[in-house]
Amino acid sequence: MKPILLGDKPMNFLTKCATKIAGPENRLILGVSALASQPFIDYYNKNVDEKTRKYSVCKTIAKIVVGTTVGVIVRSLAIKYSANLLKSVDISKTLPNALKNPESRKILQYTIGDILGIAVCLFSNFIIDAPLTKLGTNFLAKKYIKEEK
Repeated sequence: MKPILLGDKPMNFLTKCATKIAGPENRLILGVSALASQPFIDYYNKNVDEKTRKYSVCKTIAKIVVGTTVGVIVRSLAIKYSANLLKSVDISKTLPNALKNPESRKILQYTIGDILGIAVCLFSNFIIDAPLTKLGTNFLAKKYIKEEK
């Protein structure tokens, strides 16, 4: 099987996307696309009863909104922290010449920020996301699911 070789235009487009779309933007794109599709998949799942489907939709919406919001905030703060961290580093002694130009430093900043953001998100999922998702699910369920008497 031959590898797919991209021309200059697609490769330049992909390179621009890679340098412009960092962790926060990526998380936001994933969250918006999940919010646009997943609740509908849950609602039209005919393998469960109607009340369970409605509750599943409420939980999915709460989970996506909370996860996306916390993920974007954590990743943004991590990238800002990594920018401050790189400013405090003496570039001439620490970084190789390849990382001294502004574009390479920005990529390094995003890389450090993304790694740090992912590490923080491992903990924030349990400390922040889970309780807020439960609150959001309960709020939506009370508002949209009618109790049968």
